[in-house]
Amino acid sequence: MSRGRPRKYENSSFLGVWVPAELKNFLRELSFKTRRSMGELVVEALLNYYKEVKVGNVEVREEKSARSILRELELRRIERELRAHERDVEKLEKLRARNVMHVTYRGMTIPIWDAIVRKQNSLHGLMKKMAKLEQFDLKLGKYAEKAKELIERLEEIK
Repeated sequence: MSRGRPRKYENSSFLGVWVPAELKNFLRELSFKTRRSMGELVVEALLNYYKEVKVGNVEVREEKSARSILRELELRRIERELRAHERDVEKLEKLRARNVMHVTYRGMTIPIWDAIVRKQNSLHGLMKKMAKLEQFDLKLGKYAEKAKELIERLEEIK
């Protein structure tokens, strides 16, 4: 008779691994943002790595580290966030051009200047996140430039 929640994997075992502090901090932040446990994220990255390498097969294709898999995941997330921010900035620019004074933001009606400031703060937060991610050898210069451009566009319509 089993107790507690059912196991995710029928045949599993515990693996304790020491990781660099910055990787643990990165996983903790990603875990909080995705609402998934750090263990789930690590298992997913390792399973992807396992599938890529095809363990047991003599012919090993390009090996990916868990770190590189996490880099790819974060890069895609940053690209998605920047596209969403760009759409929002375009909407705010159009509304400002039509002299709209109030907008709906998360179910609240707020002054448009407040929405602009909130979007700028969000973009600043994304840029700080990019700076942190560069310690994982991600080249994010072009994304940081795009975020800077969006912040400047917002500054012009404020």
